Amino acid sequence: MAIGLRNQWGAAKNVTITVNATTNGIDNQYVEFVSDKEVGIDDIGSFGTQNNGFKYNESKTVVGVEHPIRVKIKDNAPNDLNIQFNINYKAKNGLDENDTTVYRQSYDTTYTIHIVKGIILSGEIKNDVTLTEDNYYIVQNSLFIPKGVTVNVEEGTKIQFWASDQYSVYGDNDIAYISVQGRMNFNGTESKPIELFTGKNFEDYRVQVEKVAPGTIDMNYVNIENPYIDISSGSHLNFTQNYDYVKKRAYSNGGGTVEEEDSPKINATYLENLKYRICAQQEMNWLERNLLLVENLTMYYLIIAKIIIVTLRQIIVLF
Repeated sequence: MAIGLRNQWGAAKNVTITVNATTNGIDNQYVEFVSDKEVGIDDIGSFGTQNNGFKYNESKTVVGVEHPIRVKIKDNAPNDLNIQFNINYKAKNGLDENDTTVYRQSYDTTYTIHIVKGIILSGEIKNDVTLTEDNYYIVQNSLFIPKGVTVNVEEGTKIQFWASDQYSVYGDNDIAYISVQGRMNFNGTESKPIELFTGKNFEDYRVQVEKVAPGTIDMNYVNIENPYIDISSGSHLNFTQNYDYVKKRAYSNGGGTVEEEDSPKINATYLENLKYRICAQQEMNWLERNLLLVENLTMYYLIIAKIIIVTLRQIIVLF
């Protein structure tokens, strides 16, 4: 860490900077300080500045530091972890030798980093690929699978939609979804279903997976939060919705993106063994939604005033 101080009072001497790392007010067990947590810097004159040894290039950009505070994030740190670094200083009065008081900063200066531990999926997949259980995937922005490309998703694979922290740099304007013009096969099993879910602080956003002609999407044994899907076929799908409405992002005419409320969508040519549960009015009580079977095994799926038509074999409703 390179840290600079600006002195806005009288001269200071014996200036020391101290850093610690916490999560929710508790020392973070995944942060290891490679160097000392405390570093001394030169005395600072009235209204002067000082740092722990900034190194500059010819354009006066900081490119290094002589006396850094070094930290290491441990390999077993979980995804979606916020780490807050708390920076404080202490100093003595540089104008009065008789003043032995050690003055400290009243409140810590804080800086938070967010751990994203996974493989980022975005842009266009240009070659056949298999997503495996031993990796953690994050759909950071739009993901496109073009015609002629096949993506296979193995049993037990976890795919997170939306950036984990909505205040992160990459999470401000991204629109997370998968669009398939080629082929995408979700090959989950009963013992190891595939998980599609939203990231931390995006729990009320939708999980969007849609085919674009002539694309094909087949899903088997997949658990999906806040579904917004248009697929070819699905078997043993388990849908969960925690809110009456889910959010989406759309590009605005003035640039950037806007957030809007939307209804979920389940559209497929063929479905069997479907489960759906929904929590209404943001209360944690599961409520049944009416599912009406009509002739030719076609189901009108009524939810939040949106009607989706699918072909059906078996429906199970959870409370």
